[in-house]
Formats: sequence, structure tokens, C-alpha cells
Amino acid sequence: MNTERIEVLLNRAIGLHVDSIGHQALVRAVRRRMDVVGLDDPREYTRILYRSPGELDALVEEVVVPETWFFRDGAPFRALAEYAVRKWRPAHPAGRLRCLSVPCSSGEEPYSMVMALLDAGLPDEAVHVDAVDVSSRALEKARRGEYTAHSFRGRDLGFRARYFRPDGRRYVIDGRVRACVRFHRANLLDPDFYQQFGVYDVVFCRNLLIYLDEAAQEQAMATLRRLVSDQGLLFVGHAETARFPEAGFRPAPYPRAFAFQIGTAPRPPAARPKRPPLRRPVAPPAGRNRAAAPAAPPRPAREPRPAPDAPGLDHAYRLADEGRGDEALAAVRACVEREGPSAAACYLEGVLLDAAGRPEEAEAALRRALYLEPGHYDALVFLALLAERAGDVRAAEGYRRRAARVAQASGDAAGPDRAAGRGGRR
Repeated sequence: MNTERIEVLLNRAIGLHVDSIGHQALVRAVRRRMDVVGLDDPREYTRILYRSPGELDALVEEVVVPETWFFRDGAPFRALAEYAVRKWRPAHPAGRLRCLSVPCSSGEEPYSMVMALLDAGLPDEAVHVDAVDVSSRALEKARRGEYTAHSFRGRDLGFRARYFRPDGRRYVIDGRVRACVRFHRANLLDPDFYQQFGVYDVVFCRNLLIYLDEAAQEQAMATLRRLVSDQGLLFVGHAETARFPEAGFRPAPYPRAFAFQIGTAPRPPAARPKRPPLRRPVAPPAGRNRAAAPAAPPRPAREPRPAPDAPGLDHAYRLADEGRGDEALAAVRACVEREGPSAAACYLEGVLLDAAGRPEEAEAALRRALYLEPGHYDALVFLALLAERAGDVRAAEGYRRRAARVAQASGDAAGPDRAAGRGGRR
């Protein structure tokens, strides 16, 4: 199916770079909508799509697939609470902390922000979160505030007893939390987004840029720079950190939270490889099997201990937090050379290689992580994303099924993840 005109339309509407989700994922979404409207001819559907804003909205709903849960990646929420209590509250004893979650998906992130702040001791009246998404369907679910076990992962689920009421197989969020959040349908790429929403003390915008093309990324970062107050915090996804120091942001002192503050001036571009434009995958050279797992580096029979002053993997993570991708990558590899390979090191190496525009090397590193730890959940989810970008739907679905089994085996009660691109979504 030729989807070029549809790709252009989706790019204009939500900034989506189709290679971030894979061509076949788009084809499946288009076919589902064609079945709904009763069409067999893709050309006729394309004509309708250009004439009907309602049908374009419906296609966006098919393309943007949620993948989120409460307190996803705990460090950003711990950093939010620490910032609110130690930095913001003393300077605004009678103020209200303004927070933004964009994209907010089905509500797990903005509600987690509120719960983290209430647990930190902020009174209800001091907490306000604007939650924004392009999907009406996701916002409707968020406003209901009803969730299944799939939205609760990890072993520390004490917040569920504090802030949710069980209702059969669902959990209904407490009205106290719900009252602190306002949901809005909007697009960060709209020219008037800043005028509509204003300035915030805290902005969560995680894992949006990886689904946008270069121009849309630049536009989104320019808007984010206006949205964050001079003393405020911006939280982004771990694979996005390399871009922000060049856009006038400086790393905030919260390890592994991937948080930034407005810098005094844009930092000169770091000496890192420029990420090339995404392109459709081409057939591999004859005799090369991309699906075969690369051989993992041999684990030494005896793993030497690092010297007392030798930086370890935590140091590499701190460099990654600060957007210093090349240095973080060098630190990871030095750590592996000293201590031997580990799943955690290979995973971080894969994330950094992908951020540097080296997806094939990233895939190899993530496969090494699985060789060393077959149940490494984050590596499985990231490999699903890489496979979907490359148009390998079968591999992506296989990785998601494996990730779901890992989550279920560890007691997280997680269903299969759908790490599809969200074009303005998580």
C-alpha cells in the first residue's frame, strides 16, 4: 500500500515520522479505518482523509498507541517531590505548583505526579497539573480515572491502597487526586500552545521527540523552552537527553531522573555523531542474518574489581543524565573492560548508541543484554521499539510478548506492552 500522502498528512497534524513506528504499523492502522468506513480502495480513503478532519482524528487514534503505567521510571517522580519540598515550597509558601504533563496518555503520569507531591507533604490546594494529549480516547479514559492491574507495575504498590478504591477488577482513583488534574485536548506542536497554557514550574515531556521528525523536534524544544519557568524543571525520556544541552538547557542535579533546567546560554554542540534522518530499512546484504543474536563478549572467568577511584556504571548514568552522550558511552565501555560485561551496562550502551543515531549497534548491545539476562524487561521493550521502527512487526510483537511474560513472572501483573510510536504520545 502506498501511504506517502497519508504520511505527509500525519506529519502535518502531529509531527509523526512514520519510520519511528514502522511502515507496516501505519498500513495496519489505515486498513482498520478503511474497514470501519467500508472502503477497499486506499486511494479513495486517502481522498476522504484529506477532506474530513473527523476521519483524520480517527486515524490518529489508531496510530497513537498508549504504553504507560503509574510511576513509570520512579526517579523522575522522586526528583519532582524533592524539588517541590526543598526548592519550590520554601520560595512559594502560599503558592500553587503548576505542572504540565504532555503527552499525558490515559492519565497515569499526571496522576502519579499528584500522588508524589501529596505523599511529599504538599497540601491539595498547592498542586495543579495540566494534562495534555492529542487523543480524545485516551483523555476520556483519563478523566474516568478507572484502571486495571496493567497500569500497576513494580513491587512498591503502596500508593494503590492510599489513592485507589477497588471496584471489581478495576481501581478507581481517589477524588482528591482527580481534583488536582485538568485534562485538555491539544498538540504541543500547535503554534499557539504556549499562549494557551503559559509557564510552568514543572514539565513532564517524556518520549515524545523520538517519534517526531527533525523539524518537529526543533519546534517542540523551542516551545518547551518557553513553557518551563526560569527556576523550573523539565523531565524528558532517557533516549532524548542528548538534544537538550544544545537547545539552551542544563542538566538538573537529580540522578537518573533525566531532568533539565533553563541554561544561561545554549551550550556549543558537543562532538557527537549527528543523527541521520530516519529512512526505510533496506534488505541486508546477502548472507547476513539480522535476526541472529550477535555473540556476547566472553565473561572473564574472574571479574577484576575496579580500582577504588575508578568510576563505575553510576558515573556513566550521571553523564547520560547530563546529556553527555559520548562521554557516557566511553564510561560504559571502560566499566565493561574493567569489570566484565553486565546486562545493565549493555542496556545503557544500547540506549546511548540509539540516541547517537546508530540503531544497528544499539540493537546488538541490547541483544547482548538479553544474552546475559534473558529476562531484562527494559531491553525487551527497547528492542520492540527498534524492531517496529525497522518495520519488523513480527519481531516487535515477539519482544513484547517476552516482556509481558517477564512482568507477569515478577508479579507486576503487566499485560503485553505495545511500544508503538505515538506521534505526540508516550
